[in-house]
Amino acid sequence: MKGVSWSLIIGVTIGVVIGVLLAIIAVLCISFHKRRQQIGSSSARRASMIPIRANGFDNCSEVSGSTNRPDSPRVADEERGSSLFLEGPKRKNAVSVSGIPKYSYKDLQKATSNFTTLIGQGAFGSVYNAHLSTGEILAVKVLANNSKQGEKEFQTEVLLLGRLHHRNLVNLVGYCAEKGQHILLYVYMTNGSLASHLYVGWEEIVDSRLDGAFDVDELNDIAAVAYKCVSKVSRKRPSMRDVVQALSRVVKESQIRKHHRKSPSDVQSSASEHRREESIDSASDFADV
Repeated sequence: MKGVSWSLIIGVTIGVVIGVLLAIIAVLCISFHKRRQQIGSSSARRASMIPIRANGFDNCSEVSGSTNRPDSPRVADEERGSSLFLEGPKRKNAVSVSGIPKYSYKDLQKATSNFTTLIGQGAFGSVYNAHLSTGEILAVKVLANNSKQGEKEFQTEVLLLGRLHHRNLVNLVGYCAEKGQHILLYVYMTNGSLASHLYVGWEEIVDSRLDGAFDVDELNDIAAVAYKCVSKVSRKRPSMRDVVQALSRVVKESQIRKHHRKSPSDVQSSASEHRREESIDSASDFADV
């Protein structure tokens, strides 16, 4: 009887342990499956925003997300407007699915007087001032032809720039992709470039109460010392002793420059004034005696 009871206990225990293990495995499998489904759905949503080529043409379409059902009016609108992105010169100022207007090369050529209104040039292309027939003034950036950027990269760039909005960045308002040219249209900055605001003269920086009575070379030397003091690398910052010595050298060099800038008449007048003061002092000495 004892042997039977012990066998029963051992068998029940083993069965319970196996059951618990199977239950744990089942819970893990279910949670893992749900997690994979969530990752797949989020990947599908991200993929819905990536432009793809359709039928080998230069247009692209968005993959409809899970929220766009076949009976959705948004899907119908996108299907009607899916001549889409970079489609060729058939439509003027067409708006792609990304919401960025497309301008024709002919209109931009006219607005820039055949691309003669150059306002800037960089490594990535030239920028022109464009006066549109609507009265808008835009900055037209023609990307360099030697760029290795292809159609797909240009499409991605337009989509990303169209979504990028910041108070310190110029907004992208349109694009053009015709005649082998890649063109971006930005809001025109009427107050000049950022460099014109960053690089100003000392007249705009120094205290106006000085009324222009300052040495530009001395200010440049002091600014150079100050720039070293604010270096991001701590070991490159000078010690206080070095700063004092540097400022002392700046003052001495400034005095030397002022001395050399004096005209001969000024030097002669200062010498005569010095002699006159010496004579007055000597006369006062005799009076005291």
